[in-house]
Amino acid sequence: MGKYLKTMSKTTKTILWIIVAIIVIGLVWYAVSKKSETVTKEEETIKIGAVLPLSGNLASLGEATKSGLMAAQEKINNTNSGWRVEIIFEDSQSNAQVAVTAVQKLINIDKVNALAVYGSQFAYATAPIAQENKIVQLSYLMDSQLAKNYNYSVVFFPTYETEVSLMADYILKNDIDKIGILHSNIQAHQNASDFLVSELKKQNYTDQNFHIEVFSPGQVDIKTQLIKLKGYNPKIIAIFSTPAEVVSIVKQIKELGLDTTLLFNSAPSVIAEMDQSKMSVFEGSLFVLFNTTVSQSVDQMALINDLKSKGEVVTAPETVVAYDSLCFLTEAFKKAKNQADVINQLRGASGIGLSGKITITNDGVAHFEEMKLGIVKNGKIELYEDKN
Repeated sequence: MGKYLKTMSKTTKTILWIIVAIIVIGLVWYAVSKKSETVTKEEETIKIGAVLPLSGNLASLGEATKSGLMAAQEKINNTNSGWRVEIIFEDSQSNAQVAVTAVQKLINIDKVNALAVYGSQFAYATAPIAQENKIVQLSYLMDSQLAKNYNYSVVFFPTYETEVSLMADYILKNDIDKIGILHSNIQAHQNASDFLVSELKKQNYTDQNFHIEVFSPGQVDIKTQLIKLKGYNPKIIAIFSTPAEVVSIVKQIKELGLDTTLLFNSAPSVIAEMDQSKMSVFEGSLFVLFNTTVSQSVDQMALINDLKSKGEVVTAPETVVAYDSLCFLTEAFKKAKNQADVINQLRGASGIGLSGKITITNDGVAHFEEMKLGIVKNGKIELYEDKN
């Protein structure tokens, strides 16, 4: 009997040690799992470096883009989806070299997961750095070629191809055979001018159908170029410029008595968003715009009114496009297997945003279906109605 009890004592001892071992293993597992949860949570914070022209001649557009990004950030962070967005803003000062320095700091010091860069000159300067570091760059510019040159970049902005297609369609439907073209010498506007000529030449237009004049960004006096255009006596002048230049251009055209139809890219629509009182100078002019500029959705109106009530700068397309771009980027991060897979999830994505239906091609170019041709009548913007 004593021997049996002694044996039981050893057995009990063994069982107790096993129980203790199980508890210890359990505690270790729990600690590791909690640490893992913390790591996962950190990985689900998307850190974005936004390089925008917050000073300089493009400051209003940079601030409008910032407004859209911050509004989207607030929405995403309040959805309790387990994903949060942190944005670090840097001022490019409307200078390409400053933009490059800012991106290098964002990547090397701030360790951002993605970039958002506004403006053609700046996005082209920073795209090679994003490419080298395999970081997605949302690029807000008109030139689709950027995304084709750098496969870590996505052009999330109405492109010149979309704008020019609408402009070319108007010229063809109205049988206009003498076309003046005025554009700044930034790459996107040069490309837009070339694309318009090439599209019309497909319809048997020749060099004799065009007269092209070029000016430098920020150039105040372009009367020399306009006098040459006036001598050509065009039936229409297609103008590619930034919003900062467009009002001055129209005033000089009128001062010189150049009486012809003016056909703009989307620059005047930005002016309309910022200062409706300036639209009278564009009376009778045609330009490309988002349909939402004159027919806003309930959600878009709510966002714009909320931002304006807070004193934020708001323009279309900058604000709504920036908002939509961050929503698309966040969804790409959610679906991606890892950081390298984010660009794969972003290219080819589609959905409905505040700016309407958006499809990102496999080449990395966002296509917006809500682009239309507008006209200014009695100082107000209307959608152009084709009567042909």
